[in-house]
Amino acid sequence: MYLDYYGLRERPFSLSPNPKFFYPSSAHSAALDHLEYGLTQNLGFILLSGEIGSGKTTLLRRVHSHLGPETEIAIVFNTNLSPSELLKLVLQEFELDSSGDKADLLDRLNDYLISRFAAGKNTVLVIDEAQNLSIPALEEVRMLSNLQTETTPLLQIVLAGQPELAERMRSPELLQLAQRITVHYHLTPLSREETGQYVNHRLLSAGRTGNGLFDSTALDLIHAESGGIPRIINNLCDAALVAGFADGLETLSGDVVREVVEERRKSGCPISVLLADGRKDVALGHVDDSRSPVLNHEELTPGAAPSGLGSESPVSAVVEPPLAPQDESWTANDTQPSARFWARLRRRVIRKRS
Repeated sequence: MYLDYYGLRERPFSLSPNPKFFYPSSAHSAALDHLEYGLTQNLGFILLSGEIGSGKTTLLRRVHSHLGPETEIAIVFNTNLSPSELLKLVLQEFELDSSGDKADLLDRLNDYLISRFAAGKNTVLVIDEAQNLSIPALEEVRMLSNLQTETTPLLQIVLAGQPELAERMRSPELLQLAQRITVHYHLTPLSREETGQYVNHRLLSAGRTGNGLFDSTALDLIHAESGGIPRIINNLCDAALVAGFADGLETLSGDVVREVVEERRKSGCPISVLLADGRKDVALGHVDDSRSPVLNHEELTPGAAPSGLGSESPVSAVVEPPLAPQDESWTANDTQPSARFWARLRRRVIRKRS
């Protein structure tokens, strides 16, 4: 939709955890160093925690893309599993036969790990969204760390999840697992300066030449409203690009971002961040602890077409193909324009035709 208008090859603020867009903030660089140290030194258990949308999955994929051929890695994303289901999924991710009882599965996995060790390979299991694992499932993960030689773990395990994962490690039931964690790093939000650099980094990575598309007032408000959380930054920036394109703007100011924030609040889908002192609507300058939990981008309801367009597509009814959102990367999980946007876009097309 807005790609050609803003000189972009691809959408810069998609929520897909693409390591190509990885921005090395101070926190993310330190986390990367911790992960690489733990993996290269074969330290066993590694714990990575961070708020929802802080960039954990993108960081893990960055690590994955930079590991050499001597490392074999399996990543588990589905964690609402029983212990037996988790064990089978681990074997499947290593492309092993997952049939048979638990003893068969463990023997098969152990044989595989020994063969990889003998071949000089380092084998890594990454479990994302690990805060969703049950206590029995986490205990199953701990038992996997018992697969080792006399001196070296055969399997390195990275647990990544939200802050409650680290809190759960204080549970008496998980004491043995907690004691085996040798590296733990918590991702912190971006600073105001890093937020501006992050936005420009993603624009440049998507083909934009030069900085300044978002002015300083826009970046101030983006940081204030997002709390420095990358996913919320992406959400705001993508919506602002859509609004700026609809209005034919060359530069996006704080007024554009403020309009996006206000439209979301009025629609019942606010973009806010949970801070230590409560749910804070920074742009409005007040604290409201009664607000619903932070919404993931995937939870946002797509906007409806403006009245008068009937059941037709809201774009095809009023816009020629060059302006229609035909970009295949526009999915149900990404920012959808509001009814107000379609009305503004229709006015723009009418002005262009006249």
